[in-house]
Amino acid sequence: MKKTKFNLKMAAAIIAGLAFTITSCGDDLVVPDDVSDEYAALDVRGNGPDDSINEGDQNQNLDLCECLNDKFQMEALSPDEEAALLFMREEEKLARDVYTFLYEKWDHKIFKNIARSESRHMAAVGCLIDRYELIDPVGEDVMGVFVNSDLEALYLLLTENGEVSLEDAFTVGATIEDLDIDDLMTHLEDGEINNEDLRAVFSGLLKGSRNHLRAFIRNLKALSLEYHPEYITEDYFNEIINSDREKGGTLCEGMNDCEKQGEGKGPGNGSCDGSGNENQNGNCNNNNSGNCNGTGNNGNNGNNGNNGNNGGSGNNGGNGGN
Repeated sequence: MKKTKFNLKMAAAIIAGLAFTITSCGDDLVVPDDVSDEYAALDVRGNGPDDSINEGDQNQNLDLCECLNDKFQMEALSPDEEAALLFMREEEKLARDVYTFLYEKWDHKIFKNIARSESRHMAAVGCLIDRYELIDPVGEDVMGVFVNSDLEALYLLLTENGEVSLEDAFTVGATIEDLDIDDLMTHLEDGEINNEDLRAVFSGLLKGSRNHLRAFIRNLKALSLEYHPEYITEDYFNEIINSDREKGGTLCEGMNDCEKQGEGKGPGNGSCDGSGNENQNGNCNNNNSGNCNGTGNNGNNGNNGNNGNNGGSGNNGGNGGN
């Protein structure tokens, strides 16, 4: 079994050298007032230790878990796959916990937004842990507490460095995503992760982590600072930051992650392909009555009458409301 590239000695060296990882190109540091929000590529629900971080994410992660169960057949889980799941569950927790800490320290929305995304990442891996009936290392989900002692030590190092200054906090964020991307790529490319459900979730997490890295780099650049990657290659780093933000996951097509292309979200003309959220029937399978079609709060003409936000008539257009 190949060992994850992460190790505490390397992490300690990274943190000790963070001052050299960011290079100032100017003396006056001005934090931009408007920073683009970045969210995970996966639209799943997670819970965390801070209600303010998880505001709007209280609906739990049943949709994704059900989707994984429906879309992917159960396969035997190898020891390498089990180890990868348990490690990534805690590595995503590390990111969420550090960003929660940094948001409380600096009250900067990038940390709140990305902590929320990391909570969703945790939930995605949590679905797989439940699916394969593994013991969840997160347990009671206490902030800063980990089964993996290396990750717990890294949490202390990252939070200590991130509270020095806002620019250090941004660099901590870039370092976490640098590490996360490298670990996910290792799991996906070393040939030891073969189960389709694991590969689908890990690929979605990788997309989200690239978006997070882009966000932190933009904030560092706004402060005339540069970041030099410590885990991924310089070429891959430049490829990421010089490309556009990646949109929407494709893990469960038609569930939560599709672009609004049709004319309405319920039966009739749906939000993904003009025919409902999934399977041509929108969110519900009822026809003619109830919340998804016919009469009721989300009936034939949508929420807000004619000429809605997304074409057709009603909030989500077409016939059939939300």
